[in-house]
Amino acid sequence: MTEEFFERKREWSRWKHRLLQRYLGHFSGIVGSAHPTVYYIDGFAGEGRYKDPPEDGSPVIAAKIAADAVAKGRGFTLRCINIEPDGYDELCASTAAFDPSLVENRKGTFADNLDSVLETIGKNPALFFLDPCGHKGMEWDVVMRIVERARVAITEVLLNFYITKIDIHGGYLRSTEKQAAKFVAGLDALFGTQEWRPIWDGTPIQEQRILKLTDLYMDRLTKAFAAASSHGITARYAVKTIDGNLKYFIMYGTRHPRGARAMSEAVFRVTMEYEDARAAAVQAALDSAPQQSLFEAESRPTEEAVDAAIVRDLIPAILALSPRQRRFKLADLEEALLTAWFGRAIEKHFRRACIQLIEEKKAQIVNPQPVATSKKKYRVVIGADTLIELL
Repeated sequence: MTEEFFERKREWSRWKHRLLQRYLGHFSGIVGSAHPTVYYIDGFAGEGRYKDPPEDGSPVIAAKIAADAVAKGRGFTLRCINIEPDGYDELCASTAAFDPSLVENRKGTFADNLDSVLETIGKNPALFFLDPCGHKGMEWDVVMRIVERARVAITEVLLNFYITKIDIHGGYLRSTEKQAAKFVAGLDALFGTQEWRPIWDGTPIQEQRILKLTDLYMDRLTKAFAAASSHGITARYAVKTIDGNLKYFIMYGTRHPRGARAMSEAVFRVTMEYEDARAAAVQAALDSAPQQSLFEAESRPTEEAVDAAIVRDLIPAILALSPRQRRFKLADLEEALLTAWFGRAIEKHFRRACIQLIEEKKAQIVNPQPVATSKKKYRVVIGADTLIELL
């Protein structure tokens, strides 16, 4: 990982690290209720901290979560393994203040360390964070060794699919430059197949090409998780710059629906924070302009307006489940729509959509539950065990 990368944290890195910060605590808490030891493996840890301004990188973020679990007397231990070939000394310095029993740094590439890591973590629950500065080191056979672990142990993967750079490397497919063969072979290894080649050749429009290439990888990842576990779940989310341009896709895989719902909520929450930051950045740019702009900044919708729009769009997706799936609880509903709505809606939106469907006589409650309190916001109350039927 280059030293220049750690001079300043880009906004898309800040989004990604905020997601890790939100989710890792949830993941370790969920599985830690039944397992005394939980592992977090940062396959491309870097130097641990950004320099100007000083900000925590993923290894320090995870170490703080691990230390916090100890300080609060949680019934589990979160152990962090960081791997870095180039900035290893800086990584060690960044994490020196943490208990060595919680944080372990290893020098070298992720692929070279993977056998040893798998032996160390055994069958303990583990979250792998794969975030290289590109895609080197994240070859398909390496990722599949992690996915295969899901057969015997709780295994989750959060990876950065850097599609904009992948697309650039795909441009060497028909190049006569000396380094072209190296770039093409790198993409063959990343996808684990040459199926990306006709996609790149046959899709001249970049926006369409990027989506098709991402679909190919996602489809293969989904099948791999399904083969490793009958409950395998995968999802993706497009991460954009403050200017709204696609930067990369975050991809996530697990075999546990509860974890998938927690990750989806984490993505949603961080995205809302990101949108607030984007609106503030636009306003700040206008405020600092030497003369008054002819255009006003686009106002950020209120939380209520955002929620209403999500519920409005969610209702047709719920109705489309019938007749394939007519009865469900909230968790079942979230799981059924997870892939399409990953990071776009959380439990309150599914609940409100169901309430609206019931009030419109398009759904009904099969097993009415007693209401625990008289202070209810809606005429219809839906709990975790409420069974809903589409009409």
